[in-house]
Amino acid sequence: MKRRTRLEITVEISQLVIRSSKYQTPVWCTECLLPVQSVTPEEASVLAGVSLSTIDRWVEAGSLHFIEGARVHPLICLAQHSA
Repeated sequence: MKRRTRLEITVEISQLVIRSSKYQTPVWCTECLLPVQSVTPEEASVLAGVSLSTIDRWVEAGSLHFIEGARVHPLICLAQHSA
């Protein structure tokens, strides 16, 4: 009789995001009424550890401030989460 062996593989993933605002110009958030630092929805999803669709749902629900401007990408306000 053959003896069966079981192989279990565990993969741990961690991600470190370092974002420098040295070269980023603050943009005006109409909700905060302040010039704020901002990120793209893709960057917000990485920082929050959630999917892009979750970020979209949070924006639609009003949980995140959404900034539309002259830039190509819409932006997410970071000021509301820095306190």
